[in-house]
Amino acid sequence: MAEIEALAPGTVHVRVAGAGHMIPWDNEEGFYAAFGDFLGARLRAG
Repeated sequence: MAEIEALAPGTVHVRVAGAGHMIPWDNEEGFYAAFGDFLGARLRAG
């Protein structure tokens, strides 16, 4: 991630607790929280 962040300043790296490779399946609420922050709008599952 450090290399990507160096190449693209302003990039934000977010970890979703309890999630592995398939983030929406592993932690749906956490995925929507992180993605909603990225979009600038709160999202919710379902």
